[in-house]
Amino acid sequence: MCKGIKILCCCVMAVIMTGCGSSSQTKEVSKQPVVTETPSADLLQEESYDTSLMTEFYMSKGTFHESVAVNGSERNEKRVVIKNKKISLPQGCVRTMIFGDDARNDQFINISEDTVRKMINVLENAECQSDIKAGWGMHKDEFNVITNIVFLDSLGEYKVLRVRAVGEDYFCFEVVVDDKEIYSKTETITDKDTNEEEEVAYLYSEKLTQLLKDCMNWKEVTKEKFSEISAVSVYDVTGELTKELSDEEVTQVKLFLENVVETTEGETCGTSYYLSCTLQDEEIIFLGVSGDGCGFVATEGHLYS
Repeated sequence: MCKGIKILCCCVMAVIMTGCGSSSQTKEVSKQPVVTETPSADLLQEESYDTSLMTEFYMSKGTFHESVAVNGSERNEKRVVIKNKKISLPQGCVRTMIFGDDARNDQFINISEDTVRKMINVLENAECQSDIKAGWGMHKDEFNVITNIVFLDSLGEYKVLRVRAVGEDYFCFEVVVDDKEIYSKTETITDKDTNEEEEVAYLYSEKLTQLLKDCMNWKEVTKEKFSEISAVSVYDVTGELTKELSDEEVTQVKLFLENVVETTEGETCGTSYYLSCTLQDEEIIFLGVSGDGCGFVATEGHLYS
């Protein structure tokens, strides 16, 4: 493990502490890149949410102006089911979709209603896999996006449909519901092909990978981009802007980043800060800095130590 990464994490924490509370050093949060389709959703709704509940925590990040209905008499009222090796969502509606990965904190992206419907269609046409060992683990240097879809079923219960990329075009799909005692718990998926209840469905879909990349404006970032960084905004794990670094601090961060080495061993063990970095050509890239002694820096597509 490169000691420079541990120092980098300490450096980030140090520069945050030296400027906290200073309004002159903190600017408004810049908008993240979003797809350029005609939006049917507002970035933020003026609603109050109980963020101690998982589903409301995600909705507090932003909800669609109008929920996107999922109808059909063949659908279950409440449960996700598997039939003919495909998942089928219940009757209800999609309230929001939250996207994130090791380099970028969870965020609501203003995708169109047509894109939401396309996402549902692609999910429901993905191939259910009984064994994904061949693809598992490739996410360390590939695509590791987690999508949390807040869904309101026809019986009035909120749940999160969580889609986690775990390899090249492989996904782990689970249903999670609120629990006041333990925050959240898994709701099983009814597999009508085997007459069993499953906690997780494993999916394979090249189309889902591409659609998620399009929604997030996801681009692979290698360390060669680090030398082009001209400005850095630091966000905590909640997505709050903590500080925008001074030119001197940006230079210091870049010096530490010069020493990183790409790795496929291990994985991030708790991101401490997210860095939104503006390059000299105004392109924005994202970095996730791990603390807790791990010493990793994640970009979209790569992991460095």
